[in-house]
Amino acid sequence: MTGPLPLGTFFTDQKLTLPWVPLSSIGQYKWCFANLSFSGSHAQVLMEIVGGQPFNPRNAGGIAALSIVDWKGKLVYQSEGPLRDSENETGHSNKWVSEYFHYSSGPATDLRSAYMGSPEIYASISSFGDYCAELKISEASTLPESKARLFLQSGWK
Repeated sequence: MTGPLPLGTFFTDQKLTLPWVPLSSIGQYKWCFANLSFSGSHAQVLMEIVGGQPFNPRNAGGIAALSIVDWKGKLVYQSEGPLRDSENETGHSNKWVSEYFHYSSGPATDLRSAYMGSPEIYASISSFGDYCAELKISEASTLPESKARLFLQSGWK
């Protein structure tokens, strides 16, 4: 006996990519978004950095602060500090680390690297909420032609 196939499970990878901003100059940028659905209402927050020439991906240089607030003004994510791995930082509480800090020693140089907040790498993002992300570059990177953009992404759901 045959019948209709049971409804399957659909997997989607949710991702919000915000525009590139210059990292080689100071500045403040703000983006607002709504109605995004991340697995478990948690979005991993990453800052991708690209340089005009190869650089040490564990030290992009510059200082950045990122905050994400919900429609009620409640802070749901914050990371700030130098864009270099915390083991290179003495006497400061660094809240940014490269993807290589957690997963491998990484290459000696690369044209791009992703940075994440430490210890918090996730923001609580509700499916039906409005949010604003604000990125402030308070000290420019010395990397030539460097730029950064933010990603919010979930795993498979």
